[in-house]
Amino acid sequence: MLSIACRRGISLKWIALLALIGLIPWAATLGSAGRVCFQVALFPGLSLMVLVVATALVLPRSFGLTLACFVGVYLVYRATAAGLTSPYRLATPIMLQTLPTRIGPDSTLKLDERTRQFIHTLQSDVASHGFCLGDLAIDLSGEVPGAVFAIGGRMPVFPWIFAGYPSSHRLASEYLRMVGPERLRRAWLILGTGGHALKKEEWEGLGLDFASRALIDNLTHPVDGSVVELYAPLVERPPC
Repeated sequence: MLSIACRRGISLKWIALLALIGLIPWAATLGSAGRVCFQVALFPGLSLMVLVVATALVLPRSFGLTLACFVGVYLVYRATAAGLTSPYRLATPIMLQTLPTRIGPDSTLKLDERTRQFIHTLQSDVASHGFCLGDLAIDLSGEVPGAVFAIGGRMPVFPWIFAGYPSSHRLASEYLRMVGPERLRRAWLILGTGGHALKKEEWEGLGLDFASRALIDNLTHPVDGSVVELYAPLVERPPC
């Protein structure tokens, strides 16, 4: 699109706008706490192929254009292959996600054996300690945002506390303020110990009281093997 615009004398402000739009996919990966190298490979690969097609519309065919297209195809292929064999935040390759698993009250998701066992243990733990469908639960780790949904709980305010970013500590403080003491008192807590998760001491420094809760289980995170702690509130709970 940039090539066509330049060849046909389009206003410079529209050319600049097209250039900025082209940078959005790359900018989206900046600051991520996760593995983004293959995302970065995918976006330039796609952009290269689009640029080749656009340039070929206004310029004669050349060896350089063909080479650039092959580079783009190769980058996309490598990024896609890596994503299938080592998917982001999944324990095993995509082709091993084959075991139907009950998630939440009425949903089924195909998972690998390790993740399925993690979900089953989590569901069994909360069910055996009086958890009811729709009870409040908070994923404090920022690393297992689907856990609350998997047990059929409700995470108040918003469903994911982002971990591993420079603003995460400030976000955690604001989240506790918005949830309020009454909902916090009744909420089940999932606490992570992975590299990006806020530590227990940090949450206590923000005013979260773990003394009023019972540690139910230490689970193993299916992806990185870190400990995931499950806490139940010590409050009177009517039968489900």
